[in-house]
Parts: sequence; structure tokens; C-alpha cells
Amino acid sequence: MVGLIIAGCVLLLILILLFSVAKAEIRSDGTLSLKAGIGSLMFRILPKKEKKSPNISSFSQKKYLKKLKREEEKIKKRKEKKAKRKEKKESEKKKEEEENKKTFSEKFDEIKNLLSVIVKTAGKYSKKLRITIGDLKISVSAPEASDVALRYGAISQGVAYLLEFLDTKTTLDVKEGAVEVRADFLSGSFDLSADVTVGIRVINAVRIGLSVLIKKIKKG
Repeated sequence: MVGLIIAGCVLLLILILLFSVAKAEIRSDGTLSLKAGIGSLMFRILPKKEKKSPNISSFSQKKYLKKLKREEEKIKKRKEKKAKRKEKKESEKKKEEEENKKTFSEKFDEIKNLLSVIVKTAGKYSKKLRITIGDLKISVSAPEASDVALRYGAISQGVAYLLEFLDTKTTLDVKEGAVEVRADFLSGSFDLSADVTVGIRVINAVRIGLSVLIKKIKKG
């Protein structure tokens, strides 16, 4: 009898888990924030939590000095890496300029192809993927007014195409007044504010995983 009760409780927990919603929350308002989890149980992935300063009273002076030395070495290495990244960034600036010469359609095709892979992986369950856009505000700016107009047109078109693609392939919910692309001729800096939630029931995620696994086995 006790065994049946335990088995029933385990089965109930499995059912609750399978019909729970796994989701990822993406927010951007100057700083990118990413949370992922199941139901109301969410874990922060970005930004990472800052490490607390060690409590000196909990360490002997010798251990603390060793720890401090290690931290200083880490900081030194980070500074060296930062300097290397800066050099790399400058060297890649020319590559970026060449990349910007690409037409918007080519850039959008790259994004669309990436999303197509995700949707193809989901297969017949792609409509089970629910994307909610609560906020997507883009402020387009550039040093030259002519560039602002060109970028504004390209980004507006790109956002429209992207939303249409997601609406066709997934279950898309865009809140009223959530999406806005505007031209900014004054600040000279690009600005993005976003609040996007991607969710799917665990049971459907399992189905997608099994479907991909079966396809791989058949191909193998």
C-alpha cells in the first residue's frame, strides 16, 4: 500500500514536471539580462552575480594574503586579456566595415537561416514554441543623417520580416504597442530595449529531443 502511494506521488510529480513550462526571459535596458527555468523557478544566467568580498575574520592572515595575491594575478591576467581584446577589436574594425557593406537582405538571410535551423529542429512541434514580446524598442542613430535614414529603413524592414517569420513558424504573442523602431538624428548612438519570453512545455521539449534522436539513429 505504501509502495503504491509512493509510486503515485512520483508519477504525479513527473506529470506536473512534464506539463510545466520551460522558459527563458531575455531583457535589455542598457544591460542584458537572461533568466531560464521551469514555471516560477527561474535562475539568473546573465549578468553573473558579483563575488562577495571575503570575510577577513574567517581566514587566517596568511591564507587571506595568498588569496589576495591570487586575485591580483587574476586581475593582471584580465587586464592583459582586455588589452589583447582591444587590439583584436581594432584589427577587426576593418572587417566590420566590410561586413557593413553587405546588403540588408544578405544579413537578414543569415539570421533567417539560423532561425530556420531552430524551427526545423523543432519540426512539427515548432508551433508549441511560444514567444511573447512585451517590449522591443529600437532607437536607430548614426553620425550622419543620411546613414540614419538608411539604417532605419533596413532595421524596420528586418524587424517586420522577423516578426512575420516567427508568427508563421511559432506561436507569437506581441503585446499592443510593444514593438517600435524610431529614427534618432540627435544622439548618434544605437539603443535597444527588449523584454522577450520564450516558452515551451517540458513534454513538448522532450518530444522534440526524442524526434531529433530518432532521426539521428535512422541516419546512422
